Amino acid sequence: MLSGPVLELAGRLTATLPGALGKTLLLTTGAEANEAAIKMARSPVRAPRRHGVAVTAARGYGGLPVSRPLQNRDPGRLHRTDRMHSPLPRSPVDDDRSLVVHVVAPETVEDVLDFRDWRAAGLALSPSRLRAASLDGRWHTQWAVARRGAHIVGLLPMHRSKTATAGDPIYDPRVVAPALWGASPDDARTWCYVGGFMDLMAGLTLSSTDEPAQREIVGRRLVRAAYDTCLDAGVKPVSLYLRSEDFEIFRRALGPEAVFASLSTNAIIDVLGTSVDGHVAALDKKRRYRMRRECAQLDALGMRAIRAAPSRILAEAAPLIANIKARHKVADHPALIELRLRRWAAGDADEVCALHVRDGRGRLVGVSFVARRDRRVELYEIGLADDQDHRHLVYTELLVHAPLRYAIDHDCSMVDLGMDSQQPKTLRGARLEPVWGLGVR
Repeated sequence: MLSGPVLELAGRLTATLPGALGKTLLLTTGAEANEAAIKMARSPVRAPRRHGVAVTAARGYGGLPVSRPLQNRDPGRLHRTDRMHSPLPRSPVDDDRSLVVHVVAPETVEDVLDFRDWRAAGLALSPSRLRAASLDGRWHTQWAVARRGAHIVGLLPMHRSKTATAGDPIYDPRVVAPALWGASPDDARTWCYVGGFMDLMAGLTLSSTDEPAQREIVGRRLVRAAYDTCLDAGVKPVSLYLRSEDFEIFRRALGPEAVFASLSTNAIIDVLGTSVDGHVAALDKKRRYRMRRECAQLDALGMRAIRAAPSRILAEAAPLIANIKARHKVADHPALIELRLRRWAAGDADEVCALHVRDGRGRLVGVSFVARRDRRVELYEIGLADDQDHRHLVYTELLVHAPLRYAIDHDCSMVDLGMDSQQPKTLRGARLEPVWGLGVR
């Protein structure tokens, strides 16, 4: 029902407008009003090519709609977005009326650490790690957040650099996928990293209590909300280092607009038995022989890894990790490595562990750090001393043998060994999965 005052207000508003504008839509909040205006600008009835104009006052505030990045872009100026993108595809399977998705500033999501029943491709996408990344002053950060009622059921981070320089080349789309983005502008502020930028991993954080079909719906809705927001704001969304499961959700969400390329591979060991002997027995002949020979050598030398709490060994371990990175021409200071490891150890894993090897004098000669959540183990960092005998054997112990024993002892089904140095992993039974970069045309 429309009351008299509402009709009177509508009449007085239309009286101030040109003759072709004679309709008024009265809504409850600024967020609703902004969303309605932007949807009308996109409407194919208004213009078949869906070009639109949106003008907002600098520092104006109108709630927190999905298209909020169109507002408040630079203080002291007016902004005009004169080319609106075509809306990304939808599918009937995605209609879940109980699901609400918004793109918001991370500080407004006060209950993110209450999101405990989550699952993701890795711990880099855990709620606490996403919260920590949102505090990094080098980035403008937003989250696409999915809720059912009051409960979070999905998160997707979005990061845009505050400076024109991309920094590390491994996060420069023009470098990692030149066939897709090589001709793009040399300005990191024109990109938005959808899915995260930490630990060479991007992806979705979804509810572990949802059924797979529900997670698919939530994931698609989050991806579309994030990509739409970026395109509305005039920045180019890109997702780097997606694992296979998340890549498929992203690709299906974006439909024919998606462009993608394989960036690398990730090594996975599927645990094949309830003991090391049982696992090794299930490998093919060459891998079985290699694993058994190395086990015998490690036992004879007394160089099996010992487990310890990471906090007890970080100061000793950081220089060894820096040494490995230097061999691969990656500059990383031991103090920064130690700080990063402390933050990692304080994350959302069920357990974190340092696997370390000492020589006969008690000197640390190698270390690797693993984290366990549910039935999955992740290898995080590895470090080695150069001036030691049997360096390669210690390396294989920390890379494969010790993480495998740890996984079997904790009834885990998978060990994620990460990217790079894939040959020593596959020679000992790991399989490789593609790691993807994805964007839109």
